[in-house]
Amino acid sequence: MCVVAFDSFSFILFFLFPLHSYRSDDILLLLLLLLLFVLLLLLFVTFNNSACGGTDKYCPEGSPLPIHVSVGYHTIGGTPLRRSDQLICDPGSYCDPKGVRRMCPAGSYGNANGMLEGCEAPCPKGSYCVIGSTAPVLCPAGRFGDRTNLTTADCSGRCYEGYYCDVGSPSATQHECGDERYMCPVGSGPTGSGAEQERTLRMYMGAGGTECDPDASFYGECPTNTVEAGHSSFSYGDDRFDPYANMPAGWVA
Repeated sequence: MCVVAFDSFSFILFFLFPLHSYRSDDILLLLLLLLLFVLLLLLFVTFNNSACGGTDKYCPEGSPLPIHVSVGYHTIGGTPLRRSDQLICDPGSYCDPKGVRRMCPAGSYGNANGMLEGCEAPCPKGSYCVIGSTAPVLCPAGRFGDRTNLTTADCSGRCYEGYYCDVGSPSATQHECGDERYMCPVGSGPTGSGAEQERTLRMYMGAGGTECDPDASFYGECPTNTVEAGHSSFSYGDDRFDPYANMPAGWVA
């Protein structure tokens, strides 16, 4: 191709500028024009053999023309300017119109193939979603999520003192701790949940520090204040009974 182009260009030069009329300046100018023509030709051939059109197109081996990426697919292989194939976007990601695969943003999730323009849904209350999530993850016991689009296991925070929260709680006051037999510090989960704090029975200090047994406690409940010899400061806060009657010694909060 280059030889043919050179011969054609030489013939034109000879026709326009006979040999006897050449000057040194003319020859230099013609040589520069010839060099520029060759460079442009080389650039055209190189670009035509390497570029396919960008990330929204792909060119399999032997393809005469670029193929536009399908909806819900992204281009793969080769370089950004010459992709060789396409692949459907898998769950946890979506495909933009340029044929680029993008992960679901934190706070949202998607569990379908070939999603477009963002992911399927925001994370619901009581759960959180990290980047690339295919499903919501429930907030841990002792924590709550009172809004959508949460992004970490911290969720909205710890459940309030005097309450405990199951896994996936949407409220900081999901369950009341119960009567005075139990205590629930901030961030409590159910007993045995493995949370940092758990709903627990108050301790009875009069018999070796064992847990309070409601069946053996005073009036069927565990007292919360210290009982001293000769008098008692124990009270339930009302007048249901005489707080000094039959009070066992050794009770503490």
